[in-house]
Amino acid sequence: MNVKRSTVVLHPDRTRVLLRPFLLANDSPGATPATSKDRALRIYASVGALPESEVRAL
Repeated sequence: MNVKRSTVVLHPDRTRVLLRPFLLANDSPGATPATSKDRALRIYASVGALPESEVRAL
């Protein structure tokens, strides 16, 4: 996977979101992963599996 750094910096608008949990498509509501490392690896794998056409659309 090729990665290229960008000068774009994203800043949250804290006035708009109190709490917004991030769930993967295969996570069931209320499920808690065994460890945060497992969750991070699953998120990384899901993002890495996105086809280039979907990445460009984002």
